Amino acid sequence: MLLAWLKEEVNLLSITSAPGTTPSKIPLNLPVAYLACLIRVFYEEGCFRGVTLTEIFKDMAATFSTVRQPTVSAGSLSKEYYSVNQITAARVKELLQKMVVRLNQQFFP
Repeated sequence: MLLAWLKEEVNLLSITSAPGTTPSKIPLNLPVAYLACLIRVFYEEGCFRGVTLTEIFKDMAATFSTVRQPTVSAGSLSKEYYSVNQITAARVKELLQKMVVRLNQQFFP
């Protein structure tokens, strides 16, 4: 579902962009390592059905820019995906826990 949504967003951006220009990337307030960790969690939980990791890395790199890297490569995402460390996992865990708290506040008062 996430990949389908991202493809729709990319198509929308390319439709609204001027002809001959590349659509701008969606800026994320995350480092590449965090994005790779999130991709890993989504992938291992089965959120990406029927899609290879190579396709995911290419699509994510084409769609997003990060805090320090306006141009993310599929190779850097792949490298970070396979080298997630405990510190990165802890930061992503904190982020996901904040998201759960927000969901609980908004939808389960």
